Amino acid sequence: MKHLKNSRPAGFLKRAALPLLLSAVLLLSGCVRVIDYGDYLAPWAIRLLKPWRQVLAGRETQAPSGSEAEGSTGPDISTEAEISTEANVSTEAAVSTEAGTDETSGSPEVPSSGEGPTVPGTAETEPTETEPTETEPTETEPTETEPTETEPTETEPSETEPTETEPPETLPPVTEPPETLPPVTEPPETLPPVTEPPETLPPETQPAVPHVHYELPPEGMEGLIAGVDYGQYLPVPEDVRATSAFLSYQKYGAFYTGDTSKPVIYLTFTVATENGDTRSILNALNSRGVKAVFFISLNDFLLSNGVDTVALLRDIIAGGHIIGCHGFTHTRTTTMSDVRFVNEILMFRSRLYDVLGYDYDLRLYCPPHEEAVSRDVYLSGVMGLRYVMATGLYMDLGDDYTAEKAFADMTSRLRNGFVYLLHSKPANAAALGAFIDTARSMGYSFGTP
Repeated sequence: MKHLKNSRPAGFLKRAALPLLLSAVLLLSGCVRVIDYGDYLAPWAIRLLKPWRQVLAGRETQAPSGSEAEGSTGPDISTEAEISTEANVSTEAAVSTEAGTDETSGSPEVPSSGEGPTVPGTAETEPTETEPTETEPTETEPTETEPTETEPTETEPSETEPTETEPPETLPPVTEPPETLPPVTEPPETLPPVTEPPETLPPETQPAVPHVHYELPPEGMEGLIAGVDYGQYLPVPEDVRATSAFLSYQKYGAFYTGDTSKPVIYLTFTVATENGDTRSILNALNSRGVKAVFFISLNDFLLSNGVDTVALLRDIIAGGHIIGCHGFTHTRTTTMSDVRFVNEILMFRSRLYDVLGYDYDLRLYCPPHEEAVSRDVYLSGVMGLRYVMATGLYMDLGDDYTAEKAFADMTSRLRNGFVYLLHSKPANAAALGAFIDTARSMGYSFGTP
């Protein structure tokens, strides 16, 4: 035991001598290069020199073919595996060497020659020559990692592809709005009510007073006609009688002038007893397409001798002209009673229906002898007729009244809105055609009230 205690320092030196000798040999033979990293392993970390130098040399010859073919990732992984393997092997060899020296004797055996230290190293490490085969599977590891790296990238685009097909699935709802269009077509269904107003037009063409056949009483035109409610027309208010005729025009809507801002004139004719002049006037109007109003004293007109007055009435209406009331008889209204004035209009309507066979749309009234009375303006309006008077009166009667005079009088009164009231006389009939042509050449047109 004493010997052992005293020999511990010497044994330690013996054990340290081997590593020192190995280090010196490594320095002389050059550093061992790790396969692809270019790092240098410390001499003290390698216990066995020759076997491992051969192993390393063999791997260096095999590594370039795999690393160059596989890219930059292969060499890194294989090198790390080899370094870890070499470190583990060298460490195990060192531990086994130290353990072997301790177990056999307290001190290591001294080699007999310079190459002696390598003999125990080679003897102990020969079984480890099979270990490099264990690292060969590591060469396939880089190839295993490459497909795993590319696999996720390959699957990512495929995952986004189904999402691209999803929007078309939302398109069918877009077609739903057209299904709401049929309600939009419902408003046209409300259009038929718009056509209802024209249905009210026929009543407007009917007379203000429905037709009833009237017979004159024994008292004549001054008596009360059976079946007539005079209370709807009479009595006439006293303030009406106190009003001047011209003011009554404005108050009760009489037509005595047209729109003075437009070059339009109006032709009206009064007819009592027919002597053939009305037919001549009608021909002049029809040949030039001019419309006019014929105020007729119906009873006197129908009693005219030698003239088919009924046919003439129908021709006037067929030409688009207007028939107006000029009284049932051609009697001055200034001397009439209120009852007779009402009877004059009632009998005119009744007899016109008998002649034409239907209710004519009678709308206009002009008093006989063109004498204006405020009562006449009022009562004609109450009975549904518009009172018409000339804008300016002039004498167109007499045997000495010629066509030249008539033409001069008519042209001298040309102005916007002028209402002509002409008698059915030979002079007016002869001058009418020339007057129409002259007025049109001056820019005037013709209208009706």
